[in-house]
Amino acid sequence: MPKKTPRSIGLDTAIMPDVMAESVVEQAERLANLGLSERDLGYYAGRLVEQAETLYQTNPDFRKKVQAGGNRGRDHLHAFMQHWISSLFIKDTGNRPDVRKALIDSGFSMGSSI
Repeated sequence: MPKKTPRSIGLDTAIMPDVMAESVVEQAERLANLGLSERDLGYYAGRLVEQAETLYQTNPDFRKKVQAGGNRGRDHLHAFMQHWISSLFIKDTGNRPDVRKALIDSGFSMGSSI
């Protein structure tokens, strides 16, 4: 019998990746003081959800960690999203020292809680 393909994070778990992504993007944007528009914030949140869903579909280890019980799965995904958005903001601002410093010094880029 073929293995069952995971559907999506939101269907397979109680995690709402779109809500989490919006929160992560807003937190990072405040730390980096970028003054992004609502449209840009939505764009970045969409990128995080897309990355999370792609990894969830293709990487069994990532999927297993996201499906972990209690708050572990949620916390794992949150840490990854923090790391991803930090990388995107640093890259998309041309590696601006102030953005890099804000995200790295806060620990946000390593996925730690603020």
